[in-house]
Amino acid sequence: MKRILFFTVIVVAVLSMIHSVQSVYNLWQKKDIIAQTKKEVQNEQEENKKLTQQLQTVSTSAFVEEEARNKLFMAKPGEKLVFIPASELATTAGATKQPTTHLSNWQQWWRLFF
Repeated sequence: MKRILFFTVIVVAVLSMIHSVQSVYNLWQKKDIIAQTKKEVQNEQEENKKLTQQLQTVSTSAFVEEEARNKLFMAKPGEKLVFIPASELATTAGATKQPTTHLSNWQQWWRLFF
């Protein structure tokens, strides 16, 4: 009878140790998950701050006016719009075109790599 009781106590002790080890392992995994989630929350909060600042910038009337002028080509009453072709803009900015010389194909490749 004492042997049966002894083995029963040992089996219960081993099972409780196994359960304790599993519990510690699960807690350790959950700790890693919590740390990862905290990092994600911090990243999301930083992105939220950036988006809030961008919203404040976009909400200003100066930004709306600038976008209307640049992208929609709108003007205030009394203003006139002037369109300058890109080719004319490059020549008036002081950029001079290099004279085009006809080079043979091998010379063009040579200039490209060397």
